[in-house]
This record gives sequence, structure tokens and C-alpha cells, in this order.
Amino acid sequence: MDYVAYGDEIKAEVGRLPITGHGLLMLPQDYRDQMFADLQAARNGFTGRVHFGPLPDGGPRVETALRWFDDFFVKHVKRASFKGTFALHDGPRRLPYPGELLYQRHAVNSLRANVVGHVRYVFPEADALHLRPVHDGTGDAHERMYIGLAFVAAQQRINSRHGRGQRGYPAARFDEVTFQSSDSRIAADHAARVDAELLQLTDLLLGAMAQALRFLPTSGKLGRRRLARDVTEQLASYLKHPVYNFDRTRRHFSV
Repeated sequence: MDYVAYGDEIKAEVGRLPITGHGLLMLPQDYRDQMFADLQAARNGFTGRVHFGPLPDGGPRVETALRWFDDFFVKHVKRASFKGTFALHDGPRRLPYPGELLYQRHAVNSLRANVVGHVRYVFPEADALHLRPVHDGTGDAHERMYIGLAFVAAQQRINSRHGRGQRGYPAARFDEVTFQSSDSRIAADHAARVDAELLQLTDLLLGAMAQALRFLPTSGKLGRRRLARDVTEQLASYLKHPVYNFDRTRRHFSV
């Protein structure tokens, strides 16, 4: 199976944001163009960036984001999957913040856990998986380094468990991580535009999930609250079902 994984993160900040968050959107390589076409159609002519952080109360940016969520949860979630993971820095076990000793190890382990868990949960019957990771490229060289290391570590962990015969861990082959801007307006070609648009969807899903779980400061922006409400409703509906009864759709959106 040939898949693409789109990644984004929420970075912890001392005194303001005590969580690390990772979001990973996975979909078949041959499904990218169909999702991209639907995202483009849902823009209704709007050409700006669609990111969670600067979402206003209303207007075309918010309406585009809401239509994207409708499309994802109604049309695409059976083939595409999203997993969010969050680590609380100021909990019973204090985790290092960026710039502190051992932060890189925490960052690698946090993203690795997302990738390994995502593969285990979504591909329980797969024999082999080829993954092309694409990550938001706004971070610095150190951040790119630990993101690359995390995918290497995840591949090693998955293959180790596959080698021991553990069910749900396919033979994994990961490409080197591609870092790029999520601004589709400056993409060099069609393939880059597709990746940029799907990175924006990843950002929206991660931000809305963090807001829904109250990991982000309470937002006064109506647009962000509306997206978070959509995610809350999805998570609540899935949590009504025992894990062993989860169907493919419920496995495809998790935290």
C-alpha cells in the first residue's frame, strides 16, 4: 500500500501553552487528487490560506473551513484517516519545554507514538506499507531534525514488531520527510499545491481537536469554536462504541 502522511504540530510554550500536539492525516497516494479537487470546490472561489490559528468569527475563510470539515467527515473519512496526540507538560510527570534539556527526546518520542499508533489502529490487516511523509515546513532546522528522526524511529518500531509477528504492524518503508509550506498560492507545481492544501486541512483538524479537548486557551473567535464543535460531536459519537466494535470509519478519526 502506498500512502501519504501529512503532519503538523502544536509546540508548547512556557506560561502560555503547556501541551505538545501532533496531527497526522494519512490517505492513499492515489486518493490525493480526489481530495484536493473536493477541497478546491469547497472554496467557492476563496483563494486565501485556511489555517486554524487566525480564523475570524465569520466570512469566506471560516465557511471554507466548515465545508472542508463536512467533506472530510461525510465523504473522505472512510479512506483518509486523522490521529491527534497530545502531551501535557505540566502534569504529574513534567515534560521538558522547547530549549530545555531532553526536549528533543520528548519531541521524537511524542511524534513517534502518533505514527506507530496511527499505523496500528488504521492498518490492522495490512502486510506492507510504503509511506511518504510530508510535514509543515515552518519550523527551524532543529525541529526538522527531530521530525525526521521520529519517522525513522517509528519505522524501526513498526518493523521490529512486524518481525516478532505482532498483529497489526505491517512491513514498513518510509521515505525521507518532505518539508514544505502549506501556502498553496506559492506552490511550485500541481503536486506541491495538492500537498499544501492537505497540510492546511491537517492544521485545521489538529487545531480544532485541541480546542475541542480544551488544550488551547478558550477562544473568543466564533469560527474556531464552530470547528471545535464539529470535532466534539464526532469524538462524542465515536466514544459511544466500545473499541472492539469500532468500524473502519471510527478507526479513521481518533485522539
